[in-house]
Amino acid sequence: MSAKTDSRGRGSRLTFGRLPFAAIIIVVMAASLGVAAALSSTSGKPQPSANAVTEVKDPCEDAREMCATLPLNGREWRYSLVKASTATRRTAILDLGGPGIAPLSGTYHLSDYAAQLPQLSGYNLLVIEEPWVTQSLDDSCAEALAAYYGSVRAAAGDIPDRAAALQRICEIGQGRWGFTPQEYAQVVNAVTTHESLDLEGFVGHSFGAARYSYLTGAEAAENLKWAVLARPFPVGTDAVSFATRRAQLIEKDFGTAPGAYKQQTVESRSLPVTSFDAASAFVGLGYAAEAEQSEATDAVMKKRTPEVIGEFSDNLWHRYGTNSVSPAFLAQLDEVCSATTSSEKLKAGLPDDVTSRIVTELMLPCAGEPSRELSLPAAKTCVTSSKTDPVVAGDTAAGLIKRVASDVIIYESRAVSHNSQDGLSYCMTKVLGAA
Repeated sequence: MSAKTDSRGRGSRLTFGRLPFAAIIIVVMAASLGVAAALSSTSGKPQPSANAVTEVKDPCEDAREMCATLPLNGREWRYSLVKASTATRRTAILDLGGPGIAPLSGTYHLSDYAAQLPQLSGYNLLVIEEPWVTQSLDDSCAEALAAYYGSVRAAAGDIPDRAAALQRICEIGQGRWGFTPQEYAQVVNAVTTHESLDLEGFVGHSFGAARYSYLTGAEAAENLKWAVLARPFPVGTDAVSFATRRAQLIEKDFGTAPGAYKQQTVESRSLPVTSFDAASAFVGLGYAAEAEQSEATDAVMKKRTPEVIGEFSDNLWHRYGTNSVSPAFLAQLDEVCSATTSSEKLKAGLPDDVTSRIVTELMLPCAGEPSRELSLPAAKTCVTSSKTDPVVAGDTAAGLIKRVASDVIIYESRAVSHNSQDGLSYCMTKVLGAA
């Protein structure tokens, strides 16, 4: 997030031009709101504290989509139900990925989504908000976030200690910020019962594949008939192997990692743009919209434009204010740490090359949280995948899914961009037929 963006994702965004609606299926891992279209700018306004942002009496007060709430396990869960034009109980979950996105923020134009995929016109679309959006952030956790970011930014010697403190103080891996498999299934069960819905389908981008796996054995998923998983996250993969493969693909797709960067001051940014930002922006290129990726790569790698580098770096690390980091980063850690195995091995030593180092540092606060092998509901499934996608380690997930799904179709895309929609219509047709 940029220095003009607050902790909940409201603020000015970087964009090379207004994205078509079709490009909003974005973001997994670190770039929670990426280079998508802007929410209303807060430029020139004082930034509220994290606590001030989250202390709202009405859980739907700051939602910019249709919003409803349901109490469960001591907290209010927000969701949006976009109803089909004709009354029906038939429903599909729409999961835009993350972790660390706010689907009810207004960025994703949920009510328009079905119009882009006519096969969904006969379904209600259920979108569930991630827990971090309404979870209060206490001062000690906010300070631990800022301290970790500051150490990473400075390449300090205490990075492992700061990572461990962040994991402990912010209770990473305990479902405070992201979904746990059990709680996600419970929320789906509760909402579908409350709204009298028949859950028949699932459309998940990126980390949406993990949420789909959470529904294995869930009561609400008993009648699931189909699923489309676009660029899925490789649930159950080894954390070190995942980080290594990501770094390899980033350099294969975008070239050699940038060298030393002469520090520059940008008027719109509270911190100078440094070599750390150049390396972070390089890692973040995989999140650029497909139509903008070439231009973004040119700006980061050739022109080395400080404004663009600063924005991509801030988006990757969820930074706002000065050294403040959004709890979206905590949501990312909460679920990604549990979706990979042996994450404690990341602490064996930080890599020397800058690409691997940034990728590893994005996961370093993981501490070997309990993980499980991939399992999926028994439904006809179509997967779009790319060997060159640097965000989800290429087609790793496709191989894992083929091992556990009995009825699966794989569409192999050549597009690099993680938010490419190549193959999405193909998959919708495969599981639902032509519109």
